[in-house]
Amino acid sequence: MFKLCDKHQKAYPDLPIHTYLHNFGMVLEAAGQIRQAIDVYLRALHKTIKFFGVSHPQTAMCYNNLANAYFNISDYNKVINFATKALKIDQKTLPAMHPYIGGDYNTLGNAYRLKKQFKSALDFFEKALQIATAALGPDHPNTKEAFQNINNCLCDMNQ
Repeated sequence: MFKLCDKHQKAYPDLPIHTYLHNFGMVLEAAGQIRQAIDVYLRALHKTIKFFGVSHPQTAMCYNNLANAYFNISDYNKVINFATKALKIDQKTLPAMHPYIGGDYNTLGNAYRLKKQFKSALDFFEKALQIATAALGPDHPNTKEAFQNINNCLCDMNQ
């Protein structure tokens, strides 16, 4: 698998390897090869940290990729771990009401909801809704999704 990466790195030397690995991981994930995607995302994370450092938005993106991949295999503890790392970086590097931060909150809310930790899930969903409403407006799909997530969580709590 990584021989393919090396081959393409030689063909496109101006493309940083972490970017290539990120894209390759996304292709693997879309093809349902989640474990392989995780391996590639971890390699991308290490290259990104080496290139940019631990507190860079590109590093946060790597953590988000890992969180999403682990979400696809229902490993919610790892989702929470990686999404929390992404959130901490995003909070340091982006404006407080940036949609990426809302996305981090949404990811965390979904992981906690599926772990049946509804209070934590609601807290994150409410933060995601606040950011989506302020940054994107009430009619944006992200705002509607955040509202629906709150509704779904409340329904789950009542079952």
